[in-house]
Amino acid sequence: MQVSKFRYVKGTVPKLTEKYLDLQCATQSCDFNMISAGLNHIAVHHQTQSNVLVLPYTPGKVPTNTPYLSQNGAVTDMSFSHYNPNVLATGSDRSNIYLWDLPESGLEQPMSTAKVVLSGHKRRITSVKFHPTAANILLSGSYDRTAKIWDIEKGTDLLTSQAEAGDLTDLSWDWVGKRFAGHFRDKFLRIFDPRSGNGAIAKIPGHVGRKNARVIWLGDEEKILSTGFGRGTREVKIYDPRKTKKSIFTAVVDSGSSIIMPLYDPYSKILFLASKGDRSIKLYEIVKSIKQWQPLETYSDKSTGQFGLAIEPRAHLDVMKAEVLKVIRLNDKRQLEPISLKVPRRSYTNFASDLYPDNISTEPASSVEQWMNGEDNEPNYVSIKPKQALEQEQEQKEYKNRYKNQKSSYQLRKERELQQKKGITKNDELVKEDEDEKKELIFSPKALRAQSIVRKSLVRHTYIKFGKANEKITGIKVQPLSYPETNHIQANKKWVAFPWNTGVGGALAVLPRQEYVRCNSNIPLIHGHKKSITDFKFIPSNDDLIVSASEDCNIKIWELPENKIESNMDQAKGTLTGHRFKVLTINVNPVAHDVLMSTSADSMVKLWDINQQQEMISFNPFNEGITAAQWSIDGNKVALLNKNAKLTVLDPRDAKSTQVQAPCHQGLKGGRILWLDEANHLLTIGFNKTSDREMKVYDLRKFEKPIKTTFIDHASSLLVPHWMPHTNVLLLAGKGDASLKYYEINLQDPKIIFPINVHKTMEPQLGICMLPFDTLDVKDVQIGNFLKLTKNSISHFSAKVTRQKLDYFQDDLFPETVWDTPNILQPNDWQQNVQPSLEKFNFQPEGMKKLSSAPIEKKFSNKYKHQQKQEYEEQVSRDQVFDKLYSQVTSINNENFDFEREGVDSDEWGDSSD
Repeated sequence: MQVSKFRYVKGTVPKLTEKYLDLQCATQSCDFNMISAGLNHIAVHHQTQSNVLVLPYTPGKVPTNTPYLSQNGAVTDMSFSHYNPNVLATGSDRSNIYLWDLPESGLEQPMSTAKVVLSGHKRRITSVKFHPTAANILLSGSYDRTAKIWDIEKGTDLLTSQAEAGDLTDLSWDWVGKRFAGHFRDKFLRIFDPRSGNGAIAKIPGHVGRKNARVIWLGDEEKILSTGFGRGTREVKIYDPRKTKKSIFTAVVDSGSSIIMPLYDPYSKILFLASKGDRSIKLYEIVKSIKQWQPLETYSDKSTGQFGLAIEPRAHLDVMKAEVLKVIRLNDKRQLEPISLKVPRRSYTNFASDLYPDNISTEPASSVEQWMNGEDNEPNYVSIKPKQALEQEQEQKEYKNRYKNQKSSYQLRKERELQQKKGITKNDELVKEDEDEKKELIFSPKALRAQSIVRKSLVRHTYIKFGKANEKITGIKVQPLSYPETNHIQANKKWVAFPWNTGVGGALAVLPRQEYVRCNSNIPLIHGHKKSITDFKFIPSNDDLIVSASEDCNIKIWELPENKIESNMDQAKGTLTGHRFKVLTINVNPVAHDVLMSTSADSMVKLWDINQQQEMISFNPFNEGITAAQWSIDGNKVALLNKNAKLTVLDPRDAKSTQVQAPCHQGLKGGRILWLDEANHLLTIGFNKTSDREMKVYDLRKFEKPIKTTFIDHASSLLVPHWMPHTNVLLLAGKGDASLKYYEINLQDPKIIFPINVHKTMEPQLGICMLPFDTLDVKDVQIGNFLKLTKNSISHFSAKVTRQKLDYFQDDLFPETVWDTPNILQPNDWQQNVQPSLEKFNFQPEGMKKLSSAPIEKKFSNKYKHQQKQEYEEQVSRDQVFDKLYSQVTSINNENFDFEREGVDSDEWGDSSD
């Protein structure tokens, strides 16, 4: 028998800080799994039977007022979609299926209206399962003996399969989604091919007990496993669909009374058996070559029983520590326990590729139409190797290619001995061979790294520093924007703005930025839109002007009072009307202070004169939806991203003739655009085909493809870029992330993008905004000032660089930069193509000397460093005293004294003899 690589797998008991505490979860007995884990969320059956708690992956105490989903009827099953991790399906005992579209950052308020409600069954729903390879297909089972297949995008019933007898208790798809298996209360397991007819294609005797049975298809194998009851015992059966007389394997588990919930990981072939109320989880490995299974170590917790168990997505695994599985256990103390299963290894420095086969990607292999036409495509796969492992492989490959023809020291020695015997060896050749032999001794990747010169960087020691605990705006209520691609917080030197949750229409809260207060529920708001707000921006040239866009197709201009808002504002200074579909984004031209660009859901781009409140230009560059838009720094060009994975750059004054396009991110989600310099280089953030986050850099002079593409991570939220051009530092922050990533962008280096660090935070952010550069404390070497928005507070943080000589202005970090340029063009001038003279922002404070003018410190040898330094400082002190005295003496000698001389004239002088 082949030795299993998982035979020593072991589950770790989580620490208290890793648990989710005080859940308002159900405690009553039910026959379905009370927990489901998706890529971004955890769903838990609420203590109210018709509700579902939705939690982010943030351990700790769960507040009692945590928002939840509320449906009509008790929850009977729930499942997350693999291809859209924010979609959750729930079944009801009132024969309906509810599809919920969850915000990426989690629920901010209770949700009672599902995106789609599927109705067609006549009795209680017992199972909901998403299709394994096709997007937007859902399988459901019911006590009415039927299984239905749905198109969830259209909300329609595609196919129906029915059994002649017995209530359907559970369902499971096969690996490619061609067939499904179901267990019925007439004690038979049935297999269906739904596209070939509505009846079963195979019928196999199952469990004889009266209670419900559970079914799972064992990955890509032709095997089906079920858990149920025999005559007084709990048992597990394995079936071969080709052998319909009986099961091929039966094992008695024990004599317990609760239903066994089977969970199966098709990558490691590990099976979990967990029963409600039990204090242990049994682990088995399903062996492919034999019919039996191999028991692994049993995880037990004597202090708590369990109500549910779910396997976390593989994207959450720490693969560099040989973590092969992670499951979440719901215990009877109303806690969630993340259990990590690891395989012991001697070393964890290298990626253990034998433990991690390729994972099914988040790109579907088929559409609904393709599947209905009979296509059974294999899933798309993607490697889960981390960036560290890929870099190691690339380094080893380069090492082999570079030195594959290099002779070993043994070969060199033999050749030298042979040449000496023949008498033809020259001294210089011997010396050369000796040098080669010495070099060969250190030709290894590790040694090469040690010999390599570290890349010079001014921002290598950049770090994030948050403000004091009392320097926060607290008590806020944030309303998630209806268009998730826009930022939830905007600020200037004077104000900070964010959407306030009022429950009706769209409202903005605008508060003084430097007043740290606790807000109450009746603070004055800007409340002028009939529908939800989609985007909002401050006007750079006037701190008291803010523009907001909404789903009501209108753009409103608001003029703020001088100090603070004392009462609700519902009368705008102006309204821009003209869009026929909801407005998605708005952007202010950086050099023309009254030119505003807006995009709408019908791909229409409009340019407005804010001062005259009229439309200037309107065009539709393509039929696909626009997901991002951004002005260039000189205000002459616009970059657009659309849903067809195209990046378009054009001059909006002549959109048709100036339009150029390049391929961009292939993912289904949106993106962001950032201009890196005045005209030529831009950066985009988005997702690739497998929904991994990535960034691309483009050069307009060779725009046919990106000059650099960099993988970021596997997370699902869209990253928002914040650019500090004077230091070439890029800060990335995603909605719902609890980390801040920063990079250095060097366009002169072939690699271009260099990671600096990742700053972990205690609380996930809803949004990040960067403050103007004149708010920087240059003396404290602040290279960027930011505000962080969470669900109940706004805090300040800054990006800093570690430096020693803080008495000097760090002119290498703060060169004059074309960025916060005052708006200097009027709309008519800009429309007539008048070119602005871009001004550079000077960071140097008055009276502060530049670092480049500081005297160079003398370096000392390590051996006598202290003594030499002391002697040097004494000499410097003597020189300073001498220079001071010398300057005083010379100043006296150089003074222009005008003495009035008294005495005789020259002709009065005579000889002494006279």
